Amino acid sequence: MNQNQVLWTETTKKIFFGVLLYSIAGILHSIVAPVSSLIGSMSDMASFASGGKESVGDGLQIFVYLLLAGIVGGYILYFIGLTAFAKILDKDDGKAVLNVRLGAILMMIAAVVSELASSIAGGIIYLIGFIIMMLGFSKLKKSSSFPTKATKGASKLFVAMVLAIIGAIVGLIPLVGAVIEGILDIISFILILSGWATIKNAGQRLNA
Repeated sequence: MNQNQVLWTETTKKIFFGVLLYSIAGILHSIVAPVSSLIGSMSDMASFASGGKESVGDGLQIFVYLLLAGIVGGYILYFIGLTAFAKILDKDDGKAVLNVRLGAILMMIAAVVSELASSIAGGIIYLIGFIIMMLGFSKLKKSSSFPTKATKGASKLFVAMVLAIIGAIVGLIPLVGAVIEGILDIISFILILSGWATIKNAGQRLNA
């Protein structure tokens, strides 16, 4: 394996595993956090009546914070990988990857803001980051210097983000919207992992 292949593989591996970490932690967080909040409210009274003993809700809340740390850690690994990846690409592709990186930073900040301050403010920041990231993928899928396999991976990532937007809009429809959104989110998640895996494996076709 030549030097270009090594650098490509090392940087995209960081990106792939960063995505995997923050995605899985994010999915679990969206499930556990509401349950923790509900149980915590119910157990407060029971804990008070029993003399302030530790409740099940306390353990769940700790798990929620660990998942949040996983989300942030995943984004940081993603950010590090994108920074290194941009440096080994040509000028235009490097700029596109830096747009993806900027989107990742904003989405990481959004996760923290939503948890510690305001979900509305966090949602706005997340949307801005999402759009910037989407524009980056749009440029990469049209790249003339990327290996063909890598542009296909970027196309998967772009489609994944389009599906996520459609899912968020459809999710506003009463009753069936949530079901359709869930299906589209699953497809989007698969495409994101597949897209970065495809880009990672495209490094095998690089020349010295």
